[in-house]
Amino acid sequence: MKKIMCIISVLMLSGGFYSGSAMAENAVVGDINGDGIFNSSDLNLVSDYVLGKIQFSENQYYSADINGDGRVDSFDLVAMRKELTVADAELPTGKYIGKSEKGIRRYNFFEGGGNYVDSSTGIGSAFAWEINGNNVTLHIGSADNTTNAVIEWTDENHFNLIWENGIIEKFSPESAELPTGKYISESEKGVRYYNFFEGGGNYVDSSTGIGSAFTWEINGNNVIVHIGSADNTTNAVIEWTDENNFNLIWEDGTVEKFSPTRVEVINGITYIDGILIANKSYGLRADYNPMGLTAETQKAFNEMSAAAEKDGLCLCVYSGFRSYSYQQQIYNNYVSAYGKETADTFSARAGHSEHQTGMAIDVNCADDSFEGTPEALWLAENSWKYGFIIRYPKGKQHITGYKYEPWHIRYLGKETAGKVYRSRLTLEEYLGIDSIYR
Repeated sequence: MKKIMCIISVLMLSGGFYSGSAMAENAVVGDINGDGIFNSSDLNLVSDYVLGKIQFSENQYYSADINGDGRVDSFDLVAMRKELTVADAELPTGKYIGKSEKGIRRYNFFEGGGNYVDSSTGIGSAFAWEINGNNVTLHIGSADNTTNAVIEWTDENHFNLIWENGIIEKFSPESAELPTGKYISESEKGVRYYNFFEGGGNYVDSSTGIGSAFTWEINGNNVIVHIGSADNTTNAVIEWTDENNFNLIWEDGTVEKFSPTRVEVINGITYIDGILIANKSYGLRADYNPMGLTAETQKAFNEMSAAAEKDGLCLCVYSGFRSYSYQQQIYNNYVSAYGKETADTFSARAGHSEHQTGMAIDVNCADDSFEGTPEALWLAENSWKYGFIIRYPKGKQHITGYKYEPWHIRYLGKETAGKVYRSRLTLEEYLGIDSIYR
């Protein structure tokens, strides 16, 4: 059954009269194209006739005279539209996603009833429904809990329910297409950046910088992915968790969780919202080397140091830029002295240190003796004014991956540093990312 609501403009134009003696015995009212079915294709033919675009045979003319007044005109169009609306206005069967200003609900429709679940709360209900033309009456939970809506099909797969309180809920099959745009994914295998477009896309692995182009086909919730070539094929099930986020459950059991992001990977370096990221989840190439603190970072620090000096305090660079090889040496020394588990709480592995970015500074010293000093207090209160944040705040080790370091500051620029400072969030929380070695 073709579920389409046909919306037309009523044009007050007149056609000619037909000759009753010429009509054929097998002519059927409404079946203009002679396929034995009265549907929207027949309505389109009548519309073209009324507009003067086509001519009808006498059989077609008889079939198009819906109201039986001997003329084919706009009144017949109206009559056909009413007949089709009543005939086609039925709720679907199967799984659909409904979206409205109140959120997202997942529906399962079957003949005369169904059930739904709210995506944000997990709460839902069974319901029964009755339909009369475009008017839908739903009994949610019980016959006493009744609400009404008007159903409006926008194409053969999508429809709206216009509820009696005015809310419009837009429905699409739950076997929705893969998204378009940039997404970040996380799984036990690490973090990958995807760029989806119609029927294909590409991805890059965050830790290696290696990726591939792919094409995909979708059938219901089943996704067939051709990575690199048609011969390299793998399968997954797509599962939408809300309007913007979804999972791909791969055939080997891996669950890859996707969320939209403004991520760019440029020459193997990750930028999120334009901010270069180096933490336990996002690494830098071994050959990434700005050859010292960036000019902008050094200038901002000099400005901050001069302001602190006016307040009778001294701020100096204890440790600034570190190369990949130097960080590897430092980390290995700590592992030898304290063990890997302890070293990971305060020292970054090579390729994961912010110092390699040229935008991180350890101020005055790099040990717990700095905590509580006038310089540490001044830095915590004022560094954002010059474009820096305290990168590893107290009580946030489970988020940043590192113990409290009141001496470690990161340059973000004055505007962004101010936003992060006022949010009282770590950089990970602010950007919605994690910091976990995988």
